[in-house]
Amino acid sequence: MLDLSSERGRVIQAALKLASERPWKDVSIRDIAEAAGMSLAELRKLFGSKTQVLTAYMRVVDDAVLARPPKADPTDAPRDVLFEVIMARLDIMAEHKAALQSIAQDTTFDSTLARAFLNSQRWMLLAAGLDGDGPRGVLRSVGLSTLFGAVFQVWLQDDDPGQAKTMAALDQRLRRGESAMSGIDQVCGMVERVTGLMRGGFRRTSRSRTGTDETTFDEPATNGPAGPGDDLNGSPQPAG
Repeated sequence: MLDLSSERGRVIQAALKLASERPWKDVSIRDIAEAAGMSLAELRKLFGSKTQVLTAYMRVVDDAVLARPPKADPTDAPRDVLFEVIMARLDIMAEHKAALQSIAQDTTFDSTLARAFLNSQRWMLLAAGLDGDGPRGVLRSVGLSTLFGAVFQVWLQDDDPGQAKTMAALDQRLRRGESAMSGIDQVCGMVERVTGLMRGGFRRTSRSRTGTDETTFDEPATNGPAGPGDDLNGSPQPAG
């Protein structure tokens, strides 16, 4: 999976190897540079921090998952396709499981890593044929991040070659998530309809201000006859 012929690949591999040998919090960027056989100056041209090394690893995993899309039947439920995508991701990461166990024990919050993780979940949604863009996509990505984080913890401790505990946990959470996503989709659909109506109203207001349309958002045009003191535009006219 990792391209060890490239400098970036060698750095990522070196970082993962060190993480499998000691706690990730005890691994320094200098340690990674030495393990990769390069100076700090050389490593700095590629990565500015340990976090950047990890986000690059996430991207490598993303690419590997996207390169082998699920062989889904058109009649398959989205939940089943997403199940295949997530299991494929875990299978790809299996060779670095010891390193990931070490990294997962470092509970220091990193916003850059969190954003990269959220973006990875968006790509997993897209790989499963689900919408990952717009407000609906953001909510789905956040939900999948929570789901994957919980399943990931089970996977880290699952020593069964058949991954029975992992698959059971994933299936259970996907079924719960399917119900939640149905509710989210309904809310998003309602918001999109309301937003569409508001945009249409504001466009009418804008045209009214330029004299191309008499209909406004605040005062809809009426179809009734003009009153005795009004012209056809609704402007007051002098009596007599």
